[in-house]
Amino acid sequence: MYHTTSSLLVNGKKLLVFINDHLPEVLNCMKNYQINGKPVDLNMLNKCIYDMISVNFPEQENHSNSTKTNEKSCENIEHSQAKSIMSITCTSNTCSNTENKNINEENSEISTKDNSNIKKKEDIKEIHSDTVRQPLQNVNELLHARENITQDENSVKSLLHQLLDKTDSLFELVKSIDKQCIEDKQDFQNKIDQVNDRITAFSKKMCTIDEHQTQHLYDIENSVKLVKVDQDKNFSHVHNKIQSLADRVKDLPSRTQYNAKNFEVEKSNENIDYRSVNSNTANTSKTYIDQSHTTIRNSQIFPDERKEKTLIIGSSIIKGIDANKVGKDVHIRTNRGATVPTLTEKIKKSNIQHYKSIILVVGGNDASSRIHPEAFKEKYDDMIKTVKSINPGINIAVSEICPRRNVDTEIYNAILHRVSTEHKLKIIKQTDAFVSRGGDLVSSYYHRDGIHLTNQGTILLLRNINKVVNIFNQTTISQSNNESNEQHGKRQTIANTFNGICFNCGFYGHHCKDCHTL
Repeated sequence: MYHTTSSLLVNGKKLLVFINDHLPEVLNCMKNYQINGKPVDLNMLNKCIYDMISVNFPEQENHSNSTKTNEKSCENIEHSQAKSIMSITCTSNTCSNTENKNINEENSEISTKDNSNIKKKEDIKEIHSDTVRQPLQNVNELLHARENITQDENSVKSLLHQLLDKTDSLFELVKSIDKQCIEDKQDFQNKIDQVNDRITAFSKKMCTIDEHQTQHLYDIENSVKLVKVDQDKNFSHVHNKIQSLADRVKDLPSRTQYNAKNFEVEKSNENIDYRSVNSNTANTSKTYIDQSHTTIRNSQIFPDERKEKTLIIGSSIIKGIDANKVGKDVHIRTNRGATVPTLTEKIKKSNIQHYKSIILVVGGNDASSRIHPEAFKEKYDDMIKTVKSINPGINIAVSEICPRRNVDTEIYNAILHRVSTEHKLKIIKQTDAFVSRGGDLVSSYYHRDGIHLTNQGTILLLRNINKVVNIFNQTTISQSNNESNEQHGKRQTIANTFNGICFNCGFYGHHCKDCHTL
């Protein structure tokens, strides 16, 4: 190339410029011809190279005509060198072996022709072989370096493409994982919501079940209470009938005594009539008969029509009191199985306006039913108010509850003390007299049921009452002492083994055969 372009390059002064700036363009042109798959036309390539050199080095066109022949020869040399370069590039880049052979043959022919032409030219100086080899070696090195750079660039690009592909695949993988996580999270949240909904439904169902159970239990309790109230009413009604019958039975001896006395009076009057004067016989007999009728009439006056009388009213604890053993102005009203509310109803229906004093002996059955102490106090207050509303001037005395087996009476007696203090009433103490020093019930005062009092226990009850309210006569006190001594020892112990119910009186703790209510 230096040999053919010496006139243009001015002895190689601009060879490096050509190599660095223009030779790559020539190679690109050659490469384009190869890439496009077109046949390589060496004449066209030589012309392109010549045009490129002439365009980039216009100052060389002003040479004299003497050098035109040399220029033509140079063109031929340039064409030949371009062909040689083309052959080199073609062999280096992917040209076939057949094409390389053809190009080499053509280059050899051109080189022989050119050499003959160069020898004929006188103006061209001889060039040493060393000066020609050096630029060609530099060009080969540059081409080789450029190929290496291109290969490195291609490898880098391929690596970058691979990296981008891997990055894209990784991004897609991360994106898919994120999407899957979101779906899993949503699915998990949906399952949690379903579980929460089921828990809520279950809790609501349990609440409804609890409400139904509570309502059912409440209905059962109400029905039980109603049944119990009905039983209490029936029991009270039966006891009232039994009490009325017992009262009538108790009145029979007194009535027979009255009838016997009246009969004796009438008989004595008849004897007197026969002994009297005949003129006065009819009149005297009539007067005695009238007197006997008035005595009978006076003996049949009802208790409510008597003045300044004392009424002892209570439950079956006072059933053993004999009316003949107390004062004639003391009346006994026994209500078997009575509680404070039932006795209050009895008082409302009774006539107590003509009594000076009333003694309340009730509360044992309430204690056996284990009523709440405050409820017991409230009911007892109502009974006191009822008595005062009927007879405001009556004197009220409250008797303690006699001790019972398996019943805590102390708390209820404390309530009675509170009631008597609040209403300013008299209190009759009973507990200490019926309990021994060891705290046990005195067996001689109780029947086997541990509830009802024996004759001796009844006398002790009346004595405790008499300490507060006078209910005895002197003769009655002496007789009661003798009878209490006779009863001592008949019943020494209280049976503690039987827990059944007595069908006679309705109380627990004794058999019907051991009941002493009648």
